[in-house]
Amino acid sequence: MSTSLNPVLRVVQILRIACFLAILYLIWPYISNVVMILALVFLFTTVLAPTVDRLEGKFHNRILSVLIVLVSILIVLGLFSYIFVAQFSTHITNLTSSIDNEQIINTFNNNFEQIINKLPIFIRNFVEDQSAKMDYSTKITNYFQSFLGQFIELIQKIGSFVFYFFMTFIFTIITLYEYHNFKRFFIRFISNRYYETSLKILSEIEEQISVNIRGQFRATVRIAFMTAVGLGILNLFFKANITLIIFLGIISGIASLIPIFGIFIGVVPAILVSILFNLGSEYAINNYFFIPHILVIFILVFQLDKSIISPMILHKKVGLHPLLVLIVLIVGGDLMGPIGMLFVVPIAGVIKVFFVEIIWMVKHSYLL
Repeated sequence: MSTSLNPVLRVVQILRIACFLAILYLIWPYISNVVMILALVFLFTTVLAPTVDRLEGKFHNRILSVLIVLVSILIVLGLFSYIFVAQFSTHITNLTSSIDNEQIINTFNNNFEQIINKLPIFIRNFVEDQSAKMDYSTKITNYFQSFLGQFIELIQKIGSFVFYFFMTFIFTIITLYEYHNFKRFFIRFISNRYYETSLKILSEIEEQISVNIRGQFRATVRIAFMTAVGLGILNLFFKANITLIIFLGIISGIASLIPIFGIFIGVVPAILVSILFNLGSEYAINNYFFIPHILVIFILVFQLDKSIISPMILHKKVGLHPLLVLIVLIVGGDLMGPIGMLFVVPIAGVIKVFFVEIIWMVKHSYLL
């Protein structure tokens, strides 16, 4: 009798899962922001909890340890933001005060003609035919104005970002303070039969997330440092006049957190700075505003880190196949955009831990 009910029970279980997924799909637009906040809080808590535990051992006060860690992070971020905004605004103010729209158009026209004259004849003829139909300088100016409009729109969204940041900060304080209590609360609902296995899963999840996040942080620092050094060498030997190289390096490092597309996001600000601060320079025009040099630097830096350094450090610890990483990146990007691509790999590592332990439990159930 029980064997005849097994297929029915399986169908019921499949229907339950399908209903759950359908409901989740319908309500996802309304809960996606909350889920994202909770996911960030979980990742931050997992990474920062060991540091808080060590400070608690010294000060014997957990809430004080939590505040020391989070306030220290906020101070570092605040100082960086202040210095970056101050330096960036100073350079932009000097740039905008020294040129106007008419000068930009004339400069682009002159630079464009000089660059065209350096091209091979067959390419020059093609470009000249196309340029007769299109005013490139006006188009570039329109793109520049469009970029400024999008930048203003981005500034207007800072309010919502500040709100989500504040909520994430508050939740992180609570979860760090109650971290061990939360663990004990969940473990209470686990039977003694699976107690040790559950502790092992929690430990491996913490290790998986900690290794991944810290690995990404170190990769960010490496790429930022190598990019800044590369741009500095470009300034030293080629007189490229690329300013803000430290901040361009930091932007490149942060952009590297977004897989596949990070190099494109990181190289654009460097190219824009190189063009804007070398307008009217004949030497820069002869070197195509150093755009080929910048592309070579970014390609070398990203390939060196992503293809050699990072795999040597993380491959054995994370243990995700490159094809699987590519698939989960596509899924994460489709569901939550660039932020999803950023955090989907640690989440995939957590899911892998669950599946590995569940398979082990099924194969060795007689030992439990």
